Amino acid sequence: MTTPLLIILIVTPLSGALGLFLTWLFRRELLKRAVLDLPNVRSLHKNPVPRGGGLAVMAVVLPGLAITLAIRGSFMPEGWLVLAATLLVLVSWLDDKRGLSPLLRLGAHLLAAGIGSL
Repeated sequence: MTTPLLIILIVTPLSGALGLFLTWLFRRELLKRAVLDLPNVRSLHKNPVPRGGGLAVMAVVLPGLAITLAIRGSFMPEGWLVLAATLLVLVSWLDDKRGLSPLLRLGAHLLAAGIGSL
């Protein structure tokens, strides 16, 4: 079986199923722990929504990308994107949990952009 076909037939459906399950699981836990984003004048939502649901998506995307690169037999140059995305996930989660300064977030995003462009 060729590598692209292996990725399409195995990795993609498994990633999709895992993403759906983790989204359900994370949402349930975030609601139970009241990790909520309350609407304000800038919000697009009118009711409180869970914060941190992107973690479920990235918990699938990053390992899925790493597995795809491993199957391909080369981590570069896309490996830098995995590192940059991981940095953004960590900064975004910390911002959701504790609230980070705009300057710190900007610095992290600029660093991730630089890493991702390698």
